[in-house]
Amino acid sequence: STLDRSSAASDVYKRQKQQRVNDQLKARVQQLETELSVKNELLDRLSAGNDSDETIRGLADKREKKSQNSHKALKK
Repeated sequence: STLDRSSAASDVYKRQKQQRVNDQLKARVQQLETELSVKNELLDRLSAGNDSDETIRGLADKREKKSQNSHKALKK
């Protein structure tokens, strides 16, 4: 019946919407994990005495690239 088809379509829409939300959350979690990893690496290097500007810039560049990739994933 029409009611059954409408109900089925509504269920599909809800599942698709939930999947998009899940995908966005996964991408955000990955972004945060990357940022935390880079910060921890920086702290480890600084603690070990490797506090040169080059080390810090390298880690900042690494973080920025990974962050940009995460932002792209969020927009999908």
